[in-house]
Amino acid sequence: AYYLIERTREDGGIEGIRDDVKGLASKVKKNAKNMMEKGKNEAEYMHERAESKVKQAQNEVHNAMS
Repeated sequence: AYYLIERTREDGGIEGIRDDVKGLASKVKKNAKNMMEKGKNEAEYMHERAESKVKQAQNEVHNAMS
């Protein structure tokens, strides 16, 4: 508690802490957005791979029956 009080005094009061928290919140938001985008991209890639494998299997069955 003493450290927080002393840091608050040294950093110019509550504004310093508010700015620190605001910066941290921005980083968390950016990281969360990046992780969600990465997950979306990975899901799209897996979907495309699955479609490709299904088409490949269909072609192999069609060619085997010809």
